[in-house]
Amino acid sequence: MLVSALNEDPDRMSVHYAGQVIRKSLLLSPGAGRMGVPAIPLSDLYGRAIDYIQSRGGQVELSSAPESFCVA
Repeated sequence: MLVSALNEDPDRMSVHYAGQVIRKSLLLSPGAGRMGVPAIPLSDLYGRAIDYIQSRGGQVELSSAPESFCVA
């Protein structure tokens, strides 16, 4: 969770910012740490988003690194 939130290796993370992530994502309320588990396969879940993007002229490429982003 910290690596994805701070985009840094654990040995190089700021304790201050790591603490902020933990506090804001897990400790703000009694239910803050609840995790959702999808009831359908992820390919079905994200497939709908891909269909939505493509139906509006967007392009989705899986398993590839982005070269640039264009917001219209």
